[in-house]
Amino acid sequence: MKKRVTRLSIHQNALMAGILMAVAFLPFLIPVMLLSFMAPEVANQDPDMQQFSGWTLLVVPIIYFIFTYISTAIMCFFYNLLAPMIGGFEVEIESENG
Repeated sequence: MKKRVTRLSIHQNALMAGILMAVAFLPFLIPVMLLSFMAPEVANQDPDMQQFSGWTLLVVPIIYFIFTYISTAIMCFFYNLLAPMIGGFEVEIESENG
């Protein structure tokens, strides 16, 4: 049976996408933080890098969350505007007998 998605919840979808992006970044964050703590002499050689520390990287998942939340909210808003005109996503659903 085919069904159409006519409306997307803006806040719920944006929140879920933002959290997923922030969590998906964590496997990359941990090795980079460890490497930055093991190489402190690099920060001492470059004056621009003296303010940088591995702890600064903890802000990156928050930034990922914010930008993903905003972009997903905008996309859901436009989807909700356009879905009545063009039909929206079509999903095929099977019901289980049991």
